[in-house]
Amino acid sequence: MSQSYREKEMVQFAAMVASHIRSYTVPRYGDWPEDLATDMTLEQGIGQIKKYAQRFGHDARGDERQADMIKIAHYACMIYWIIEGEKQSE
Repeated sequence: MSQSYREKEMVQFAAMVASHIRSYTVPRYGDWPEDLATDMTLEQGIGQIKKYAQRFGHDARGDERQADMIKIAHYACMIYWIIEGEKQSE
């Protein structure tokens, strides 16, 4: 079965998130397990998502809207793995 249009969009978006992590996040903040997010709690991650979502359309940096969506996706991914780690610990 061929990829749906939405699946193709997600693959392209995931590549943009990976590029952002590689070119911006890791050089600036480090990588697991020495980065600032290694000990991030679920609540802190959700807080970061809320921060970027709530400033959408209200921030003076209108050209940053897409970058903020990439940051939200990155935090969502980290939260996913926090939850997965909690499940493995049970």
